[in-house]
Amino acid sequence: MAKKKMSKRKKKKILKAIFGKALPIVLIIAAILGFAFNYFYNNNDNFRGFVDENIYHKTTAAPKPYIDPDGSEMAVHFIDVGQGDSTLFQTPQGSILVDCSESEYGDDIVAYLNAQGIVELEYFIITHPDSDHMGAAAYILENFPVKVFVMNGQTKSAKFFENALDVVEEKNIETMIAVPGDLITVGALQLSVLGPYRLDFSTAEWNNASLILHATYGHRSFLLTGDAEEDGEEDLLKYHAGELKCDVFSAGHHGSKTSNSQELLNAAMPQYVVISCGKDNKHGHPNQEALDVFASVGATVYRTDEVGSVVFVTDGESLEKK
Repeated sequence: MAKKKMSKRKKKKILKAIFGKALPIVLIIAAILGFAFNYFYNNNDNFRGFVDENIYHKTTAAPKPYIDPDGSEMAVHFIDVGQGDSTLFQTPQGSILVDCSESEYGDDIVAYLNAQGIVELEYFIITHPDSDHMGAAAYILENFPVKVFVMNGQTKSAKFFENALDVVEEKNIETMIAVPGDLITVGALQLSVLGPYRLDFSTAEWNNASLILHATYGHRSFLLTGDAEEDGEEDLLKYHAGELKCDVFSAGHHGSKTSNSQELLNAAMPQYVVISCGKDNKHGHPNQEALDVFASVGATVYRTDEVGSVVFVTDGESLEKK
């Protein structure tokens, strides 16, 4: 005898009866699971890291503070922000943020600053107005206290640029157009502005107008060239050839072959090179030619696409990679 098919109406009635009775239990279980997830996410570093990497796909981890706020050490954080740049100089007397990557990383960077116990930025520096260096600027300016906003003097007809300037105006944040010869200091940290020497590059050459910064803390130093390419590096060597020695070099233009010349690396002779780039990025950064140049000067290379954020701590004498 053939089985009778249950009507759709009867199925619907049965399902309604089952889930109608079970709904309160389902809601209670969901609430318990939600509470447990939230608790472990906020209180267990390993669990949070697993979730961020495998579920949220965040690239920017926010580790606990590296330095004692009452001590004498400085930390330099090359924050993992995908295919972009963001460098944090953190001293007991105050902190400086250089660049902030694309808009999607604004919340991550603010979380990173908070995790380090930083409550205000003495300076927020933008090397040049490209979205992979200042896309998140408006968000950070809106959501984190900044004393001085620093730029290179270029203007750009782009929403991310205009939004950042709007927030600066609304919050009445002090602004500074940095030029070669300027010295920015926070405690024992000194940032010397070494470039650019001109802004009259064509739109295609704007990277060469990047602010170039040489940071010193005691006897330790760091060199950041933004996205400066051949012309920008040539100007740097022309005017500051004897001032480029550094312990840590932030690879120019994310490790592009159009930057990081042999002449520049010979002058800088860094012990370490940090490359800020995104995993499997469409530009193919870092380029093998640049990697060969870094190898030629004996530098140890760290890539954010491989190891995440890279942090160095120094007391002005010793230098430790965390």
